[in-house]
Amino acid sequence: MELCLPVQIPYLATLFFLLLFLYYVLWRRNNNHKRQPPTPAGSWPILGHINLLRGSKVLHIVLANLANEYGPILTIKLGIREVLVVSSPEIAKECLVDNDKVFVNRPQTVAVKRLAYNSAMFGFAPYGPYWRELRKIATFELLSNHRLDILEHVRIFEVRNAVKSIYDKWAHARKDIEHDNGILVEMKRWFGNLSLKVTTKLVAGSTSKELFQNEEYDRYYESIREFFHYFGLSTISDAFPFMRWLDIGKHEKAMKRVAKELDEIIQGWLDKHRRGCVSGYQEKGKQDFMGVMLDTFDTAHENLSKFELDTIIKATCLMMRSLWMMKLNWVIWCS
Repeated sequence: MELCLPVQIPYLATLFFLLLFLYYVLWRRNNNHKRQPPTPAGSWPILGHINLLRGSKVLHIVLANLANEYGPILTIKLGIREVLVVSSPEIAKECLVDNDKVFVNRPQTVAVKRLAYNSAMFGFAPYGPYWRELRKIATFELLSNHRLDILEHVRIFEVRNAVKSIYDKWAHARKDIEHDNGILVEMKRWFGNLSLKVTTKLVAGSTSKELFQNEEYDRYYESIREFFHYFGLSTISDAFPFMRWLDIGKHEKAMKRVAKELDEIIQGWLDKHRRGCVSGYQEKGKQDFMGVMLDTFDTAHENLSKFELDTIIKATCLMMRSLWMMKLNWVIWCS
């Protein structure tokens, strides 16, 4: 039987496009069953949703406003990066627990490089042996309930001092007025001072007492405030890495300054620990965080990573302060 190819080609072409059309319809139907996260309107070409992040509000406030409008999960385009924004504990658990391998690595932003010791802070380090080892040490040595119980006296002492300071202020003001109308207390600053003193003494022990007795405290308080502020900022170079050299907004310059100030303070605490100038540091089992880390890393850091021992300890101290802030928010009220 002879085939006439010119006659068969139209039939084959028709069959091919018919199959292609059916495949497209079935593909669209299957994908429609999958709920895609909504994308906010107003995206610009190339820039994406960067225009929505303009203004004086920090990143987490902008994202919270978007979540209120579009729901607990959405996607935004930031320059060359596509970002999944999750604002629900249930969805966050699904991402970080059930599907943790998909989201295992952390984004390496300018803030991570400048403020987190170039990813030495394990909360922002890429997944690997270093991240696993630091996480294990933090979980079992620094954030355990046993460690919290050992350092309970620090928490109790600072809470009582903070309450007493308000009482003393009220008692002093009561002498100057005929009728007791109370006093005004800036609670944001009051809670900020309390949490800063508790977490700092948990990290550095008695070396931090000197900090709270002179003008260095205001410098440290402002540096910590700026530390969290710049971590929450979105910079142009995070969306467009090739524009980093321009440092638009001078954010990276400010990050370098804050990082240097905090590094000098923490390095001073570390040097005092090494000289044995910290009360209780020699007592096994009752050390502050720096004491525990020095004992642990002196034998475990050699093959841990490319970072120096001092860098690992200082980065972990800053990370611990953030983690303990979340844990102590509940514990302080129970004291």
